[in-house]
Amino acid sequence: HRNQYKYYTFHVAASTSVTITVTPTRGQLALFVAQGLEPPTATHNTIAAPFTYGGAHLSFVAGNHGGCQNDGESDITMCTYTIGVRGMSHAAAGVEYATEFSVVARTKEYSIPLQQGIPARGWAMRHTELFYYFDVPTRGSELFIQVTRITGDPDLYVSEKTTRPSRTVFDRR
Repeated sequence: HRNQYKYYTFHVAASTSVTITVTPTRGQLALFVAQGLEPPTATHNTIAAPFTYGGAHLSFVAGNHGGCQNDGESDITMCTYTIGVRGMSHAAAGVEYATEFSVVARTKEYSIPLQQGIPARGWAMRHTELFYYFDVPTRGSELFIQVTRITGDPDLYVSEKTTRPSRTVFDRR
């Protein structure tokens, strides 16, 4: 509901970069993230994501911009991020609608599974990658992969041989 928070906690190994993405399916929202267990809000203990049409995301690079890092002198092995999503929906005709959304926290090593015929949506910051995979049910079947640009200039690299295709290592682009 309007101005109510929903909180999530995400644990990751120290010195690991993290991207947190929230996508509204109904209503508007705001994303706040804090390092540690204290819940973030719009005014306290937070790094806020600018809202753009279609969702919001924050990236934490280990050791920078709020990212946690083992400096070699401390005993930090795990980092905790607390994610706060604030509903910002409004009332219409006297009825208040709840904000509905999905939230994903991922590290660079994570690959997103694709499902046949179901579009997947993602955001990649400049010079970062998102990796997806799809299990082809019948070897030799025709496979059609399409990227639809919403903003920016995405590049698509496909490989049957590696799980991390890139500008230099790919089978198709």
